[in-house]
Amino acid sequence: HGLKVFGTLIPDYFRIPICYNIASTFFVLEEYNNALLWLNNVLKKDSSAAQDIVSFAKIFHLIILYQAGKFELLEYHVNALWKQIETNDSKEGLLGLLLNFFRLNFAYISNKKWMQKAFENLEKEIHKCRMEVSKLKQDKYFDMNAWIESNVGKRSFAEIVSTTFLASLS
Repeated sequence: HGLKVFGTLIPDYFRIPICYNIASTFFVLEEYNNALLWLNNVLKKDSSAAQDIVSFAKIFHLIILYQAGKFELLEYHVNALWKQIETNDSKEGLLGLLLNFFRLNFAYISNKKWMQKAFENLEKEIHKCRMEVSKLKQDKYFDMNAWIESNVGKRSFAEIVSTTFLASLS
């Protein structure tokens, strides 16, 4: 409520991370529609403030659409982003890797067994791409490994993230 009332008074470099963190919280709670709503507040801003968050928000947006089962919308956004980055080298980084992952697997996206194997392959590709991941400060904004593991294994994203967090405390 406070952000709706006072949001225009809060500078983007404060507001964007707040909205992103709220979206992340809803993602962990598996409330994907609310996560999309808050993430759209990050994506719709044409601001140079918090540019690293805005860049990763494009990747996070695809992940949320996938988890929400909004496959037609996911396909639209993947194709739009693919065209957007067609002219530069972004296809070589994490965004390009994820776009390629979805493009190659759209035909099988509702086949859980196929997607489980596809996620195992994605995990290997992301490890090769670690330099780009750290450049985007991905670990700061989203635990990509936990997301992949949750789609390969039987544990939820929230369970994996909380286990990792508790292990880091000891």
